Amino acid sequence: MPPPLHVPCHLFVLPWSLKHFGGVNQVVISLAHAMLQSGTVRPLVLVSDWDAPQPVWEVEHGVQTVRWRIRPWPAQGTTKEKLVFLAWMWRFWPVFERFCQDHGVATINLHYPGSTAFTLDHAVQRFHRPLPFVFSFHGSDTAQLQEALPAVKVQWRTLLLRANRLVVCSADLGRRVVQALGEGLPL
Repeated sequence: MPPPLHVPCHLFVLPWSLKHFGGVNQVVISLAHAMLQSGTVRPLVLVSDWDAPQPVWEVEHGVQTVRWRIRPWPAQGTTKEKLVFLAWMWRFWPVFERFCQDHGVATINLHYPGSTAFTLDHAVQRFHRPLPFVFSFHGSDTAQLQEALPAVKVQWRTLLLRANRLVVCSADLGRRVVQALGEGLPL
């Protein structure tokens, strides 16, 4: 039986469905099941899905999920692309804030974070009461940080310095994040 709605919600964010096999999904599923078993935290998985302009609710592997379009921040985009993004964001952030309030979201935890991390950060920074952010890195996502252009690394460092916590699957991954983005991150 799922925890009651008054129990705080931990919002996992994934760039793909829990239907897919893989280590990241197994970690999220295991964490969600442990939360369900404890009854002290309600897990909810938000899947960034371009084909879901409105939230689509499902249960995958016994875990409540919602698929929803989250536009990636066009960091290297044209002025026109950035204006389109900002117009969309102007509509999205209040709806996302209401979604978080309605579902009692207490923490947002991005697993295998990509450019939608910037989008969610943009939205949450505009909330009346910003929510804590946790970033969970799993492996090849750290390689993407290491290979990023210097300007993109600056953007990631700025974002991650605002995070409440960075979680890595090993000390080696932690070293790789620090090598890519510098000391002082909340690891």
